Formats: sequence, C-alpha cells, structure tokens
Amino acid sequence: MKRARNLCVVVIMVMLLLSACSQKDTVVNDPEVSAFNYDSVRTLYSENDPGIKKTGFNNNSESSIHNAQDAVDLAKNECCIQYDSIAVAYDRTNGVWQVVFSTEGFVGGCLSVYLNDNGITLMTVAGE
Repeated sequence: MKRARNLCVVVIMVMLLLSACSQKDTVVNDPEVSAFNYDSVRTLYSENDPGIKKTGFNNNSESSIHNAQDAVDLAKNECCIQYDSIAVAYDRTNGVWQVVFSTEGFVGGCLSVYLNDNGITLMTVAGE
C-alpha cells in the first residue's frame, strides 16, 4: 500500500513538472494564437503617425507572459477603447505578442497592443 502511494506521488510530481516545463510551447502552438511578423508591422509605422504610440505605457516593468490569456490581461492595461472581440497572435522569432481589441461593425475601431515576452508594451496602433 505504501509503495503504491509513493508511486502515485511520483507520477503526479512528474506530470506537474512536465506540465510546467511545456506550458509556453503548448500556448504558442494554440490554434487560437496565429502567427505574425513584428518586424514587418513595426516598419509600417513611424512614431509621428496618427494613432501610433511607442512610449509612455502602463506595462513598463517585467511580468512574464506564459500564454495568450497573460498577454490579453496585460494588453488590457493599455486598452482605451470599447471592444467586443479580442484576437491574439505571436511572433516566435522576436518573442512579441500582438493583442487586437476590436468592435464588430465599427470601422477603424481597433487597437493593437504589442508586448514582448517580458510583458513590456512595445507599441500600440489605434484606428486600424
């Protein structure tokens, strides 16, 4: 009986360890998280373009992003629009999350928030 209990404890510990180690990879491969290229997005906009913000963010201290929900939660700190839809994308090469808040049927009513893996906001683009 004691041996079976010890075996159960070991199995549970191994499962928890594997889950913690693979958490980020699982999320990045989540079908709800599409891919994008931050370099191509970043080069589209200059800091003086209307709706572009590259400084003065609320997320300016490190807070690791482990999954899409973490990215959404942090991006909400920068969101200043009403929305009814959220889309998440991830740039694996640059380690950047894109969270897009939008309102259905409202042209130009989007806000894209770009955060690095450390939870620091890099840029926002409003009115896309």
